[in-house]
Amino acid sequence: MRIMKTIFITNGGVMKKTSLFIMAVLLVAAVSALGQTHGDYRSAASGNWGTAATWETYDTVSTSWVAASVQPTSANNVTIQTGDTVIVEASPKNCLDLTIEANAKLYANSTSNRYINIYGSTITNNGLMGGGTDGLCITACYAADLLFQGSGTTDISRLRPASGQNGRTMTIDMDILLRFAGASLYCNSSSSMTFNINTGKTVSFGPGSFFAYGTNGATATTGMGNAVVNIDGNMIMYNGSNFNVSVTTGNTSTVNISGLLSAGDSIMANGTGSEVFNINTGGQLLFPNTDTLTFLDSLNFFDPSGLSLTYPITVAGKLGLMSGVIDSAQYIKMLDNSTIQRTTGRLNQAPIFGNTINLIYYGAAACTTGYEMPTTDIVQKLAVNNPGGLTMDETVMVNDTLFLTDGVIRVIGDNYLGAAGAVDRTTGYVIGMMGRVVEAGANINKAFDIGTASGYSPVTLDFNVVAKQGLMSVKTVASTAPGVTTPENCMLRYWELGMRPDSLITFGSYSLTLNYLPFDFNTGFIESTDEPGMVAGRYDSAWTFPVIGTRNPGGAADGGSVVLDSLTAFDIFTLAKDQDAIYTFSDTIAPYITGVSPAWGATGVGLNDTIVIAFSEPMNTDSLDGFTDPFHDFTPSWNAAGDTFTLVPQDPYPYSTVMSVIITAGKDLAGNSMAILPDTVVQFTTAPFQGPSITLVQQPEDTYDGTGPFPVRAVITDLGKAGIAADTLWYTDNATDWWAMVHSSTDGDTFNYSIPGPLAAGTVIEFFFGAWDDGGTVQYDPSMYRGYQFRILDPLAPTGLAANGGNLTVDLSWAPPAEVIDYSNSNATGFFWDAGDIISTRFTPQHYPCKVEQVVSSWWNAIGIDSVEVHVWADDGAGLPDRSVELVPPRVVLPLDYPNYTVIDISSENLILSSGDFHVGYVIRTDNYPMPTCDSDGPGIRSLVYDSSATTWGNMIDGSNNYHDWSHQAAVTYHNYSKGLALKSYVPKPGDKSLPKLADIKTAMIATKQTPVYPSLMGALFLAKNITGYDLMRSDVSGGPYAELAKINDTTYTDNTVLNNNTYYYVVRALYASPDTFSDYSNQASATPTGVEGRPESRAYVLQLRAAAPNPMTTGTAIRFSLPASAQASLEVFNVLGQKVTTLANGKLDAGHHTANWDGTDRHGAKLASGVYIYQLRTMNKTLTKRITILR
Repeated sequence: MRIMKTIFITNGGVMKKTSLFIMAVLLVAAVSALGQTHGDYRSAASGNWGTAATWETYDTVSTSWVAASVQPTSANNVTIQTGDTVIVEASPKNCLDLTIEANAKLYANSTSNRYINIYGSTITNNGLMGGGTDGLCITACYAADLLFQGSGTTDISRLRPASGQNGRTMTIDMDILLRFAGASLYCNSSSSMTFNINTGKTVSFGPGSFFAYGTNGATATTGMGNAVVNIDGNMIMYNGSNFNVSVTTGNTSTVNISGLLSAGDSIMANGTGSEVFNINTGGQLLFPNTDTLTFLDSLNFFDPSGLSLTYPITVAGKLGLMSGVIDSAQYIKMLDNSTIQRTTGRLNQAPIFGNTINLIYYGAAACTTGYEMPTTDIVQKLAVNNPGGLTMDETVMVNDTLFLTDGVIRVIGDNYLGAAGAVDRTTGYVIGMMGRVVEAGANINKAFDIGTASGYSPVTLDFNVVAKQGLMSVKTVASTAPGVTTPENCMLRYWELGMRPDSLITFGSYSLTLNYLPFDFNTGFIESTDEPGMVAGRYDSAWTFPVIGTRNPGGAADGGSVVLDSLTAFDIFTLAKDQDAIYTFSDTIAPYITGVSPAWGATGVGLNDTIVIAFSEPMNTDSLDGFTDPFHDFTPSWNAAGDTFTLVPQDPYPYSTVMSVIITAGKDLAGNSMAILPDTVVQFTTAPFQGPSITLVQQPEDTYDGTGPFPVRAVITDLGKAGIAADTLWYTDNATDWWAMVHSSTDGDTFNYSIPGPLAAGTVIEFFFGAWDDGGTVQYDPSMYRGYQFRILDPLAPTGLAANGGNLTVDLSWAPPAEVIDYSNSNATGFFWDAGDIISTRFTPQHYPCKVEQVVSSWWNAIGIDSVEVHVWADDGAGLPDRSVELVPPRVVLPLDYPNYTVIDISSENLILSSGDFHVGYVIRTDNYPMPTCDSDGPGIRSLVYDSSATTWGNMIDGSNNYHDWSHQAAVTYHNYSKGLALKSYVPKPGDKSLPKLADIKTAMIATKQTPVYPSLMGALFLAKNITGYDLMRSDVSGGPYAELAKINDTTYTDNTVLNNNTYYYVVRALYASPDTFSDYSNQASATPTGVEGRPESRAYVLQLRAAAPNPMTTGTAIRFSLPASAQASLEVFNVLGQKVTTLANGKLDAGHHTANWDGTDRHGAKLASGVYIYQLRTMNKTLTKRITILR
């Protein structure tokens, strides 16, 4: 046991050790025992922490220290006594509270990090912890918050909480040096941590060492919650270090600086969460590197002594000027949509602004705008919550919302406070000029929250219609208006209204609401007696007297408001006891009418036209009286000058009626009466009864892009001049089902529609219009449907590309793009026909030139079978076949029985078309032998029947009025053929079929139209699409990328730019014009030139899969392929869903050419349906694929 030497100081002085030695020893032992807990550890000697002999532990039973049997645990307080050195020889070590006495030492004796876990609340270091490059680290495991205190030296590697210790506080009350090259003080995945550095204490960081919430010095850390750093002392980092308090969305980081933060190279506060820096009284923020670039979310200055910046700072969120003057503010950069909040602080220079800034004035003291206010119109939001008021000595335009929460804004001189967006007012208002953007539209209301030192007295403008947006400015002045005749009889208030010259508003008329206060009345203008009869005056080079439409006097001595209606100009307004108080007239001339509209004797006047009567001078508006003949209900109004009277009909006039206006009384402002009364001053005849007119001005062109929407524009006017009440566009994609839509917008008389997409390739859209006027008249354009149409085209790709290698050559061939044209939905119905009857279908190819390859039909042998005649005719331009000219020689065939298709190959006839429609007709030779089939559900837009007994053509229709399409097809190929027949095209015309029932389809009312303006026609129907050639492309790698090899017009090509024994990969695509585009790639073909051409005995075969022939197939085809060596190979056929339908070859095959014949059946022998199929050769770790089409 150690005996500590102690001197006791009493009131009487120092007791002699010689006389009280025994007592001292006993007292020391007793005092020591009183401060110990059972299981406490203290060092018994220098040694390793993990060695039991280093320690002794306190036994409360014997009240003595005994030798320890194990090292300390998390439940034990540990003291390292004076003179002892304890080494943390391994990691981790554990204890409760830790105390290091004077001249004691705790260190790791290693540069590697070794951790002590502290489970208590206190670390007291009066000795030495760590030292130099020692790797000693402290982890606070937080049974409670941790206090780090003492007078010793703490020179360690790292200090951190344990992971998951959320919401804890670490208080540092001593000087600490952290040396770990990385995050040496950090949160270690503990959220909502608080770090306190007490006043007078310093936490220093060695080279490369930094503070961070996570372990990364430059990125944000997730899950930090509401982390706080309170720097009342000093936190010092050097060049090469960062202070990283970045957090992610949903987390907040707060740094309170009342001492010194020397932040190394930069502060990292650029996460997606919120990072707030508060510079409090005495706080300093420094950087040893003056070239640093610091990014902060929010920065608030609370120090009355201010701060001088010597380094750039970027603020993304809020800059708070709470107190003090900020010098060198040009170092501050405000990002877009950031905010400056000003209380009593201010900037001595302007910061660098982005494109937008928000401003908040919040405080009790009066304030004048300063450098925080940008000189350009970039203020997004401005909030004033400053009871002491804000003085604004510059013009400011607020682009978003102006918040007038509390306090008066005094705008000095000719400046104004403008609001382009909303104004949100609580109790604040503006003294001086306030501006507001008045947007275009109908029924636009704008309130101006203005007043004087006497109080709040807002002004409201209600525009009936604004055609062009502009800036309106309003202010009120607590004085009589300049230039009035009797000031004491006028209100001690006038209002100035105007428009900014570079932002003039175009409008119809407006009403003006003026609020006044009880203080505004004058000695000769008494509220209690004169308010009910007071007049309004407007000055614009002369005084006029607008009519007060509404009076809201309120009560006695409390002010009120008036509403002036039908104003058309601005300038100065005031209120007065009577007109003489403002201006005295000396007029003796009788007023007279200077003009009317409609003009006298006008005919064809619209049923909703307004009547306007113009007088020679301002009138006493209450004196005018009269009537109309015949009687009609009108809404009367005067203009602001009082010299123009308007009558707006409440309902349309009757058709073809003479309307007259008779005036019986009327006086001017001086009391002079009109000379001749009564007087018929207006007389006109209304328009006769007739419906709307519809003219198409823009329709969609044929296009390859079916995405949509597809704009349509039409001019719709009312010939009867009653006004358009409703409109509809009907459209169909199958000529049977019609959909109705109304216009999406209007431009004058032009109605805009939008036919929606997406639409599949091959779709034909037909549409027409309907409109109704206010008189109930309906007009269709055209009167029957199929007025207009457009199509979605498909740029088809070539097929069957094959490549054969020779000596330094590759021969290539392919089939041109092909299409099977088919209008029948299904094969379900057979009809009986007489001998001599003809069934025919009209075909329209997608592209030109094209070649007719095959014609296909379906027949039912219900009674018997006989042959039919097959003809191919041109269209006569009206949708009927022109039987005078046979495009190919007629032929007689014996049809196959349903469900088989009868395919006739006419490719050898070389029928090339450069434009137009063709018909394929079948002449019945024997009654009902056989019966032709058709679909069961229409729409029947392509098929015809010729009744030989009536010698007329007609549509095939059943008893339920359902139209049908014959089960006919035609296969065509598209190529840049050099010559072709120019046939006629059938353009559907009104009256082809009965109009679909359109019962009660009427839409919401729309405004009466003005005089129509007809734009030039756009988007005429364009049917002739051309295929102009092919792009042949090559690659050294299967699958590309491909480079263009040649542009060619034929379907064969020899590539002589190849080298022997190299493999080349080819694709081809078709080129289209009007409009220009190109198809997808064909199949890929490959070849390897061998250099042995002409020596069949030594020929080397290449791996190749060739195009099937014929393709398309009807009853059978041959598929050829070759192998360079004997190998296992399989040839299989799949449908477009990837399902295998049959296997044509499977096994080990010899080198050389092979042929597989296929009859178009599946593996069970059943015939496959018409469509596209895929055949695939797999061998030698390669897969070759091609496509084939079956026509039944």
